[in-house]
Amino acid sequence: MRWIMVAYGAHPAAEDLMRPLTQDEQNEINQNVGVLIERLLVKDCSEEAKTALIIDGDTALSKVKFNMARAK
Repeated sequence: MRWIMVAYGAHPAAEDLMRPLTQDEQNEINQNVGVLIERLLVKDCSEEAKTALIIDGDTALSKVKFNMARAK
């Protein structure tokens, strides 16, 4: 994970993210990720999401949260 951050941080478009973020910045990033995940589950990948819910039930979304938390 650390090497990904170093690689991203080397790009000029991301250099402002290589400093400690304020709470407002963290909140904005979290909100943007939430909008992205909602769009993926409801619009772009709705059939896959439905299939995951049929196969895994309520745990399907828990697995998404777990994998996101693990990626931090």
